[in-house]
Amino acid sequence: MIIYGTYVKRMHLRQTCLAHLIRKVKGLSEKKDQVSHHFGQRIVKELQLLCHWAKDPPDEKQ
Repeated sequence: MIIYGTYVKRMHLRQTCLAHLIRKVKGLSEKKDQVSHHFGQRIVKELQLLCHWAKDPPDEKQ
């Protein structure tokens, strides 16, 4: 997998742009295969939660 410099967080060398990941899991959630479909739906929800927390960090309960 190629990670372009624009998306690299130098400290941990991890991709910081979630848009690519969100598109891929939305694609999985649209599959007819039930395993891929359900997995995609779960991951979409988790990524949406992460995006929400980036703007409004979770409190102690979350």
